[in-house]
Amino acid sequence: MTGSDVRLRVTLDPEDLHQVAKSLARGQDQVDEAVRLLVARLAGTPGMAAGPAAAVFAQAYDQAAAAAQRAAVVAWGAVGLMADCLVATANNYLHADHASDAVTVHAHPDLLPFLVPPDTLRERTLPRAGGPGQVGAELLAQAGLAWESATTSLAEAGVDMAVGVRLLGERSASSEVRAAERHWSAIWRGRGYDGALLSAVTGATARLGRACLDLATAAGDPALLPVLALAHGTELLGVEPVLRRAAEAVPVLQVVGAAIERFAAVAQSTPGGAGAGGSRAAPTPPAPALPGAVLEVAALTGGRVLLPGQDPDAVVQLDGLGKAAVHVIGRDGSLIMVLGRAKPGELTKVAHRLQVLRRAAQDRGVPARVYFERGTAERVLDQARTLLGKQHVVVV
Repeated sequence: MTGSDVRLRVTLDPEDLHQVAKSLARGQDQVDEAVRLLVARLAGTPGMAAGPAAAVFAQAYDQAAAAAQRAAVVAWGAVGLMADCLVATANNYLHADHASDAVTVHAHPDLLPFLVPPDTLRERTLPRAGGPGQVGAELLAQAGLAWESATTSLAEAGVDMAVGVRLLGERSASSEVRAAERHWSAIWRGRGYDGALLSAVTGATARLGRACLDLATAAGDPALLPVLALAHGTELLGVEPVLRRAAEAVPVLQVVGAAIERFAAVAQSTPGGAGAGGSRAAPTPPAPALPGAVLEVAALTGGRVLLPGQDPDAVVQLDGLGKAAVHVIGRDGSLIMVLGRAKPGELTKVAHRLQVLRRAAQDRGVPARVYFERGTAERVLDQARTLLGKQHVVVV
């Protein structure tokens, strides 16, 4: 007789399901407390990465921090949804047992209560890391410790909940239990695992904490600070896509004969926005993704990255010429466009963009510059040098 045979023979008691739901509810409270404490501890850290030396890091940090908090809220909803589904399944068992009993003492069975959290966890506005001034070592250290504490608390919640789910799986191999196990495996598979949502959140919070603490130690070193800012900024760019994929991979649990709605909208949302199952109010729109090349150019020039949809200078528009994107404002006020590896067939399109850029820069009395990726067609480079001047066309 194999282990799986033994498992199939074990009777699943509704109370077993309810006990696991209680374990998940406790874990949900832990996630709730971790997120709320994190937001409170970060409240005093605005401008921690101020100034041009850390501008690249500041913008990548804001994007990653918002995504991490958003994903933690989604994970909170997914845990609550799973707990509700386990209680609903337990009550379905009780209904079935009551209906099959030949001697009915009363008209309805005694059902198990749903577990109600103290309040709905919602996303909060986090302070921006950048701004005018200088890098604040103490503020960066404060933020780093806040993220590290959140990492520890979220990981403890994941481990505690996993114990209950594992015990449930050892008692039964019913379709309901297998569905719950699949759902749980998309939420937690250990700290830092990118393929499960709460695990991925702990990986993101750990990266954010490490980045803040590293920059705090380098705050007084003008040579080291921009190097670390670029390195950690580039690393943090990968946080939001990982969290979005992990959130999208969480299956939607349903229970036959039960309307499970309390956490459905939150659990079906993603770090990139509301999911198909419902909407969730967000205090601020998510920051757009920042290409690594744009961050690199900003670091090289000591400039400021422009965020599309948030910075009015991110697009220049001229009557009769059209519009073009501006990706970085240089330290000298120059308008900088960052293009990839332009092909010969893109010559006309690139030339038009550069004409708009040049005219806009002339109107402001500042230089116009363009950065291309290595491998750009020579014809495109020649045209760019003709329009902007050889010294304003750079290949990186």
